[in-house]
Amino acid sequence: MADLLANWAMDTRRNKQLCLTEATLALESWSPLVAKAGGDIGYWMLSNMEGANEQDMVDVP
Repeated sequence: MADLLANWAMDTRRNKQLCLTEATLALESWSPLVAKAGGDIGYWMLSNMEGANEQDMVDVP
C-alpha cells in the first residue's frame, strides 16, 4: 500500500485524475480489512468489559 502511494506521488507524467482514481481504489480495497480489524478490536474490548453480556456484543453490519 505504501509503495503504491509512493509511486503515485512520484509519477508526475500521468494524468492527475487517473492517479487520484487509482489511489481512491487502493484505499477502498483496504477499507473492509480496516473495518474488520476495528470490529474485532471493538468486540474484544466489549467482551473484556466487566458485566458485558451477549447483547452488548452483537455484530453491526
